Amino acid sequence: MTVDRRSFFKGGIIATLFAGIPGSVTALAGQLQKKPKHASTPKLFRPKSLDDLARLSMDSFSPFIDTPFKVRSLTTKMLPVTVILTRVTDLRQSPDEIALARQGRESFSLEFAGPNSRALPQGMYQFSNDSLGAFSMMIVPGAESTYSATINRLYS
Repeated sequence: MTVDRRSFFKGGIIATLFAGIPGSVTALAGQLQKKPKHASTPKLFRPKSLDDLARLSMDSFSPFIDTPFKVRSLTTKMLPVTVILTRVTDLRQSPDEIALARQGRESFSLEFAGPNSRALPQGMYQFSNDSLGAFSMMIVPGAESTYSATINRLYS
């Protein structure tokens, strides 16, 4: 078998590329090719960090209406802003949806009032409260320095 110069270089380049990939990446690639055991019920992402919004339910926020929360940007070095939780709204409508809350499924929104002097753009922020601790959450600006966040928990 004869090897021409083009095939030699092509094979050398491919071998060099694969030699530079760490074993963990190739192991991950192998995992991605495996089919899940239960293809009809995919595993949904559920945060595991104790510093996460996942540990807080709608009932966790309800007692803190009219309480301050400090808000810090996750992407910029802005000074903290204080917002006030003004409303917690249950977004479930049917009795079946309400019953799902016992299984960890819930849907609710939080509304905050912020200072008129400083508007926060839509994005992810680090919220902290003396009683609830710290958690990350996306907020959307509304009218007149108000902000809302919607939490939908679909996992069981």
